[in-house]
Amino acid sequence: MKVPHIDPDSVFGKILTSFIDKLILGILAGIIILLIQSQIQEDVQLKEESFAVARVRTDMLIEQRNALAEAMTKYFHLVGSGDIFAKGKIESEKDELVSSKLLDDIRIIIFNMGVIDEALSFSSLEGKELIEEISTLNSKLKGQKNIRAEIKEEMEVIREKYRKFIITIKKVTRNILKEEFKESLE
Repeated sequence: MKVPHIDPDSVFGKILTSFIDKLILGILAGIIILLIQSQIQEDVQLKEESFAVARVRTDMLIEQRNALAEAMTKYFHLVGSGDIFAKGKIESEKDELVSSKLLDDIRIIIFNMGVIDEALSFSSLEGKELIEEISTLNSKLKGQKNIRAEIKEEMEVIREKYRKFIITIKKVTRNILKEEFKESLE
């Protein structure tokens, strides 16, 4: 680089030229470092947001799983104890309303889980089978009188479908966390 009125071959000229060249290179290096640092910070922020989203999804699934557990407990209690089990059918209007409401609650909870993750929707095998079994038992209990052994057998089938659905919920939750962890490593 040439500076006017300074001899580039003099010691002062060489020092000044070297200083200006190094200053320009330093500024360029600083700009490049700032751009790289900005990109790294943006990547870190995206990973943190990704973890936050995964955490929200898993928290929502856990919340829905707990709501499902509560609804299933109420359903098992309603059908497995008291008048319904003893008489073999739903005779009171109150019990009929409660069983229908619990079935609706279970449908809504499974729908909510499907919104969070497709593997838990109505179209999923476990969720669909669980709802179908509860609907079938409700229909039987609203119709003719059933033998206690039949009710127990139906309740066992529902318990097994419920257990399988809970296992699916756990797998989906684990997969969400695995996906987010893999993305954070990239």
